[in-house]
Amino acid sequence: MTTVYAIVDESGKMSSKSGISSVSKPSTGTYLVNYATAFTQSPGVSATPWGSGTLCALNIFAENMCEVFVTDLKGTAVDGGFSFLAVGD
Repeated sequence: MTTVYAIVDESGKMSSKSGISSVSKPSTGTYLVNYATAFTQSPGVSATPWGSGTLCALNIFAENMCEVFVTDLKGTAVDGGFSFLAVGD
């Protein structure tokens, strides 16, 4: 079992991480999380936004990457920090 995590701020910078090689922010509210080592199959993934008034949604691209979307409560993309966790084989 492998567990990777990151604490990501609104700019995409990680303040704490394990097993995450990089996070990029291609557009407002969109973050690409790249794992240092690919999982053998799609992992279970969770992202929790910081503070109140925002939500996180996920798009698991592949065994080595996940896309995190941060929105306000109306569904509009906003930059926001979040904690990220992926667990799998």
